[in-house]
Amino acid sequence: SVSPLEPYQAFGLSGAVGIVTSFVLTLTFVPSCLMLISSPDLCYAAGRLHKLRSKSIVTRLAQLPTNRKIAVTMLFIVGLGVTLFLPRLTINDSWLANLDPASQVVADAAKIEQLFSGSIRLGLNIKDAQGGSLLDPQVAERILAYEREIAKSDLVASVESVYSDVLRANAVLRGAPLALYAAPFHNGHLSLNEGELAEGEMVAVAMSEAATLLRLASDVSTGEATLRLREADYQTIAGLLGHSLSETTQRRYGLIVTPYGEAWDGYSAIDLLVNSHFRVTLGALMATLTLSILMMRSFLLGVIAFVPTVTTVVTVYTLLAVSGLTLGLATAMFSAISIGASIDYAIHLIEAWRSALSRRLTPKAAISEAISGTGSALLTASIVVAGGTSVMLLSSIPPNAALGFLVQISLLLSVIFSLLLLPPFLMNLNGKMR
Repeated sequence: SVSPLEPYQAFGLSGAVGIVTSFVLTLTFVPSCLMLISSPDLCYAAGRLHKLRSKSIVTRLAQLPTNRKIAVTMLFIVGLGVTLFLPRLTINDSWLANLDPASQVVADAAKIEQLFSGSIRLGLNIKDAQGGSLLDPQVAERILAYEREIAKSDLVASVESVYSDVLRANAVLRGAPLALYAAPFHNGHLSLNEGELAEGEMVAVAMSEAATLLRLASDVSTGEATLRLREADYQTIAGLLGHSLSETTQRRYGLIVTPYGEAWDGYSAIDLLVNSHFRVTLGALMATLTLSILMMRSFLLGVIAFVPTVTTVVTVYTLLAVSGLTLGLATAMFSAISIGASIDYAIHLIEAWRSALSRRLTPKAAISEAISGTGSALLTASIVVAGGTSVMLLSSIPPNAALGFLVQISLLLSVIFSLLLLPPFLMNLNGKMR
C-alpha cells in the first residue's frame, strides 16, 4: 500500500481487506457450519481421512533428523543459487508485450512495423542549451548532428523532426527527390543556411500548418523530434537513455532534450517500479520481521519464523532469473504473496509447536506433533490455493500467466521451506520456549 504506483496500492489494500474478511469468516461462519454437521457417517469419514493424513509424506518429515545441518545445507544451496543466477534477473516490460499475441492490436502493430520500420514513437522536446533560435544555422547543424547520432542506434528505425519538414519542403521547391536532396545534409556533407531554413519552414507551414506547429514552437526556441522505435519496451528506452539521450551526449551537442509521449510514460512507470519494488519489498520484509517478533513475544522465534519467508522470496527471484522471465508491472506482485504466505505458514507451525510444548512434550515430540497436525493442514491449504490460482496459467495475457506461475511456486516453496527449515531450528532451542 505504500508503493508509489496506484495499481500496487489497490492490490495491497484489497489484499488486506480480503485477509481480514477471511479471518473473520473463518472464526465465525466455518465453526457455525461445522456445528451443523451431525452425520455419523460424515464424522467417520473425517476420522478415516485424518488417519490417512497421518501416514502422508508430511508426517514422514517429522521423522527426519532435526539438526541444524539440514537447514544450513538447504540455506547454502539457496544462497549459492542466488549468487549464481540472481544477477541475471532483468527488468523489462512493454504495453504491447502485455497483450494477447493473437489480438488485432498486436497484428496491426506488426503490419505497421513492416510498412514503416518502427510502429512505436518516442517524442523528444529539443532546445538549444543557450536559448538560441532553432533557425540559427549553427544550432540547426548541431541538432542535425545529434539526430544523426541517434539514427545510428540499432534501436531506432528513423528520426523525424522540424528539419525533416524543412528538407522535405526545400526538396519540393527544387523539384528534387527527397532522398537525394536530404542525403548530404544527413551525412553531414552540407549544412542548411539561414535562408534555406527560413524558406523551408515557411513552405512547411503553408503545406501543413498543424503538423509543423507541433514540431516548432512559435518562438522557434523549441522543436520536436520523433523517434520511430523498433521496440517500445523498457530495455530499448533504457538503452537510448544510456547513450543517445544521456546528459553527456546532450552536453556534447549543446542541447537540452526532454523525452515525452506514450512510450516514455510506459518507461517511466516501469522505471518507477524498478526503483520502488525492491525498496518496498525490503520494507515489507522488515515490517514482517518486526511484527513477528512483537506478536510472538520472542525475538528468537520471530527471527526463526522469518527464515522461511526471506528464503522463499529470494528463491522465487532466482527462479525468475533462471526461467528467463522478466520483472514487470504484473510479475512483481508475487513478492507480496510470497511474504504473506510464508510468514503465515511459519507462524502456524511455530504456534502448534509451542502448544505441544505447553503440554510438557519433549522438543522432538512437539515438533513431530506440529508437523503431523498443522503441517499437514498447511500443505493441503497450499496445494488447494495453488490449484485455484492455476487458472491464471490459461490467461492469454503473458504477464498474467507468468504471475500465476510465480504465485504457485511461491505458495509451494513457502510450505516446503517452513516444514524443512523450522524443525531443525526449533529442535535446537532445547525446550527453552515452553
